[in-house]
Formats: sequence, C-alpha cells, structure tokens
Amino acid sequence: MISIHKLKDKLEENSNRDISELNELVYGIVKDESPDMKENAKRQREFFKVTYNLLIGRDTGPRLATFLWSIDDKDKVVELLDV
Repeated sequence: MISIHKLKDKLEENSNRDISELNELVYGIVKDESPDMKENAKRQREFFKVTYNLLIGRDTGPRLATFLWSIDDKDKVVELLDV
C-alpha cells in the first residue's frame, strides 16, 4: 500500500501532469533497482491490480497513465486512492 500512498501524494502535488510524466510516475513508483526486471514486472502488475481495484473495481483496465490523465475529476481519483 505504500506505493498507492506515493501515487496519491504525487497526484495531489501536481494533478496537471502530461501523459509522459504520468507514465514515468506509475511505472517508477514501484521500480526498485535491486530486484531484477522479472521481480519489478511482478511488483508493477500487483501495483496496477490494486490501483485499478481502488479506481474501477476491476483487476485490469486501460493504460493507467492515460486513464489518470483523461479523468476530469482529479480530486475524485485522489479520494479513491486514500486508503
């Protein structure tokens, strides 16, 4: 859940990010330099699964950065991520 808190905090800091910034954010939040790429991919999948469940009640969804960028009510996203 630490990753969800980081995402929420970063979105609160600047909700007007462009898609490339959001893409770097959502992939970078759970990336750790110590595990290998396979472990990072596993962490990212789990992070996306939890995030999608909080936002839309499903395990998967559209590309997360594009989805976050397209939502008009940024405050609602932050509220949904407040766990």
